[in-house]
Amino acid sequence: VHGDHGRQAAELVSRARQAHRRADIRRGVVLFSETINRQLLRDRHIRRLFETALQEGGIDFHWQPLFSNRGDVLAGFELLARWHDSELGDIYPDEFIPLAEAEHNLSRALVEHALDTAAAQIAQWQAQQRSLPLPYVAINIPGREFYESDFYDCVAGVLARHGIDGRRLVFELTERSLIADFDVAARTMARLNTLGIRIAM
Repeated sequence: VHGDHGRQAAELVSRARQAHRRADIRRGVVLFSETINRQLLRDRHIRRLFETALQEGGIDFHWQPLFSNRGDVLAGFELLARWHDSELGDIYPDEFIPLAEAEHNLSRALVEHALDTAAAQIAQWQAQQRSLPLPYVAINIPGREFYESDFYDCVAGVLARHGIDGRRLVFELTERSLIADFDVAARTMARLNTLGIRIAM
């Protein structure tokens, strides 16, 4: 609203966009508010802190066990990103993951960190020459990665560096993923399949 939310066109458009990003279709019209503004400032702050945390090793992964349908056989693990910041405390994935996925460099850095963490553990399992079948590791992958021309090379490089079998990895498309071009995504998935990697949606 002119006057209440700004007097210059650029300011009004910017704040309308901020409100739009926070819009919930069930609520109908959404107006810019100080609550939205505070959340935007927090998002920007968290994004800066997250980038630093990635660079300095502040993002950890929890290993959630996955069992067979019978419930008595450990089939694998899902890597779940966790972040505790010294200033803000625990920041939950439903807040920092969307911010990371909105920027390619942050999204890719998080994916590479997850891949490297999973591959290092799988390599350790392989070195132990376990008699039992090795568990797989499921990693959440944003849909946008399947459109990036270098994603296959990134994954293949991690597998080669750690000397692991791609059949031990499952890529899960995150809930926020949107497959806008099935042909491009399917080609990337097919190439990843040649490495033994499975795709879960």
